[in-house]
Amino acid sequence: MQKAALWQMVSMLLQAFAIFLTGFALLHSAETAHYALFALSQVVQGTANGVVNALCASPLLLLMNSGATSARPGSETGYAPDYGAFKSYGIVALAIAIIASVVQLVLAFVLDWPLASALTIALGCGILTFRWYLRAVAQNFKQGLLVVSDLILALVQLLGLVGLFAADSLNLFNITMLLLLSAIFSCLPYVAIFISNFTGQANWRGFQSGYQQQGRPALSGMISVELATNFHSYAIVLLAGATAFAPIAAAAMFLRPMTIVQNSLVQYFRPHLVRQLTTEIANKVQIRRIVSHILQASLAAWLLNVAAIGSVAIYAVSWLWPDPSTSANFVLAIALTCGWYLLRSLRIHTSAVLQAADCFAELARVTWISSAMLVPLVLIALMLGSPVMSLVGAILSELWIVLRLMQLTNRLGY
Repeated sequence: MQKAALWQMVSMLLQAFAIFLTGFALLHSAETAHYALFALSQVVQGTANGVVNALCASPLLLLMNSGATSARPGSETGYAPDYGAFKSYGIVALAIAIIASVVQLVLAFVLDWPLASALTIALGCGILTFRWYLRAVAQNFKQGLLVVSDLILALVQLLGLVGLFAADSLNLFNITMLLLLSAIFSCLPYVAIFISNFTGQANWRGFQSGYQQQGRPALSGMISVELATNFHSYAIVLLAGATAFAPIAAAAMFLRPMTIVQNSLVQYFRPHLVRQLTTEIANKVQIRRIVSHILQASLAAWLLNVAAIGSVAIYAVSWLWPDPSTSANFVLAIALTCGWYLLRSLRIHTSAVLQAADCFAELARVTWISSAMLVPLVLIALMLGSPVMSLVGAILSELWIVLRLMQLTNRLGY
């Protein structure tokens, strides 16, 4: 487990670095409005991944650890995949990926993206969405593939950026094409999983059972989380324009490395939490140790990310934000975003253990209340003409989530 965790951490850090450099390159080479639209496309990608998590990855994870699958020596974790169930979940994940591509394409056209860039970003969104499902499958019984795929994704992006920079060809289309190519190459390790997902008859009864037990409450929770974390992004772009959203998008982009690390940490440790929680006698000491590791790594990721941003900002803010006329807005946006993301870092571990304990309905209730707080606060900030101050609403709603999840986790004894 320690060796696998080390390799996964290396791949996560490379991914985070690649995403950081990609956003940085686009911020300094494209129009401000185009950068903001690209940032919004990353929000759409995150939403699509969240839907896959809710409808496919979470129910499948619990299925793999419920005794419904038998041991098989060839799998790293000792669990054999139920190919009938996998096919049904795979079909749903593929449908989500197609819908995500269409939504991304429509959004790009509505917001006046160049045609070529709109097509490449939409296709890349669909591929990355389905890859997220394949990654979740590999996490259950073939974790080595996951690390290889993540390394390919990061290295193709990094090497591609170096090549574009050397050729002085950094522009919106080339960067979106690079992201598309990295998505395609990163799927190659999952070819066998992809083929097995569409072998035999789909077990739709198993999918329906998983949807009723975990998928539906998880989807409800995902939608409410989406409102709580990204409503301000959509509202600002649609009501105030892409340029007004750009400082907030840049702040989020510079903190994206920590979110990648945190999300990957949860995806890595959640199967271990589920196995501990589904044993006849849960090992509370081991569970608390895993939860503590998640919290420590999450806070370390936040601290390192903020330290990196602060070091660059002290030397030259223009490296982070090239427009001096709006640098004050950017500095305020990044300060508020750092505070918001600190709160998010403080509830990563509680959210992970509650998901592993199948407390999706409780999580959904918490995030729905948080969303009900956030939406009016964002709209008020926009009516007052201050898009950046909408982040104050995000901080307040996040504080509610942190406190409530701590209470729920304490009730479980973790």
